[in-house]
Amino acid sequence: MKKILAVFLVFGIFALSAMPLVSCNKKENDGNSANAGESIENGEETNGEPAANDDLISYLPDTDYGGYDFNILIRDQYRTRQDFIFEDESEILDDALYRRQIAVEERFGINIKLIETNTSGENAVNSIRAGDDEYDLILPHAHVAWNFYIIPGLALDWANLPYVDLDKPWWNQDARKSLSVGGKIFTTTGDASYMSLGFTMAVAFNKKLIANLGLREPYKMVLDGTWTFDEFAMLVKAGSSDLNGDGMIDIKDDRVGFVTTIWQAPVAFLYTCGARTTLKDSADIPYIALNEPKTITFLGELFDLLKNEVCHVYPESATDGGATPHLVPFGEEKSLLCDLQIWSLKELRGMENNYGIVPYPKYTESDVYASSVDAGVHTMIIPHTAKDIERTSVILEALSAEGYKTVMPAFYEKSLQVKYTRDDISVQMLDIIKDTRVFDFGYYSNYNSNIGMASYQMFKQKSYDFASYYEKNLNAAQKALDNYIDKILN
Repeated sequence: MKKILAVFLVFGIFALSAMPLVSCNKKENDGNSANAGESIENGEETNGEPAANDDLISYLPDTDYGGYDFNILIRDQYRTRQDFIFEDESEILDDALYRRQIAVEERFGINIKLIETNTSGENAVNSIRAGDDEYDLILPHAHVAWNFYIIPGLALDWANLPYVDLDKPWWNQDARKSLSVGGKIFTTTGDASYMSLGFTMAVAFNKKLIANLGLREPYKMVLDGTWTFDEFAMLVKAGSSDLNGDGMIDIKDDRVGFVTTIWQAPVAFLYTCGARTTLKDSADIPYIALNEPKTITFLGELFDLLKNEVCHVYPESATDGGATPHLVPFGEEKSLLCDLQIWSLKELRGMENNYGIVPYPKYTESDVYASSVDAGVHTMIIPHTAKDIERTSVILEALSAEGYKTVMPAFYEKSLQVKYTRDDISVQMLDIIKDTRVFDFGYYSNYNSNIGMASYQMFKQKSYDFASYYEKNLNAAQKALDNYIDKILN
């Protein structure tokens, strides 16, 4: 049972993450929305979610695959996160994952099998190169998906998957647009995996400290569109305090305004000014888009704040293994605000004082909220050696649709909105975060880490000099991007 549930968990993770990809073998559009609350084909609305007996995949063939083992290669690096949420769900998520798996297995006569690896997911490379059909689905880190499978030509173009309908609400549209090249899609993630939402970044604040300091809660600012970086910086500065009176602010003995890790705020804040490391032209061809005046100005302001003593940024060594060291001082009221991937809200349940959840602030009021999804999320790769592409597409579509119907509501509505948040308005915040997820092509593909993770790389430097950094790295990055495009298109 445990293994079965773990498999479902994996798929639950995908479902939420699924971002809109370029439509492959698009079926007739039934008008479905990306929101579960809208009408569903062949089903009825039930309190904003599909009813348990709704058949969302009536268009899939009635085929029995005779007990076929559907093999999935999955990293166990992040299984602790998945199992952690799973084991703490009082059987809510457990039951949803189980029901999803049984529904798919019984309908199509298959057995879902997990092959675990403690690597980043590159284990299938040799098997595919040898022409083997060992794995039906591979769930690697995003960087591995691109550099070990897609660019070497080992991944299947999703246009070949006849029953995967990327117009359906269980496939996320930002991923669809962002992760394609020239109209080709080789990887994505959707409602087969609930961690596509779980790995999304947000900001938490201590409600008691906000009130005691006479500061304005971010909630109203978020709703009226005035939750900006300037407002965030004001809270950070006002929330820090030299508690021991030694003339310095240190997280060990004092209270900082904001705590994060080097892999979180320096990366995720970039998108809040409307920037992406890489954009697309009218032919869906990526181009480097980092050298924009607004982006340059914002990064300067961001780094000035993060490097100030009013903030504490944990080094990368402290985040090995998916640890969340910065949540400890936040829980102990040594920080007014922190950022986090929303799966880790569970770690705050023992916090004595109430906290609130909001999206990252916009840079200016004219910008839009942007919630970065960490590239550590599982991405989906289909080996180009797949011998029965129709079967693969049927199972993928079924897992994603069933994840949308059962797993996602269990994780999002019953776990995040009920168990991990402490007020009704946090639910509205989660809706905004979910609807503003960002999947940046440069960051996910990592065609050049100095561009794809530019804000992270620049933050590590002693001084911020964008012009010299960009000039130093542009040529190599452009060559790498050109190589990516050439290999994908040709």
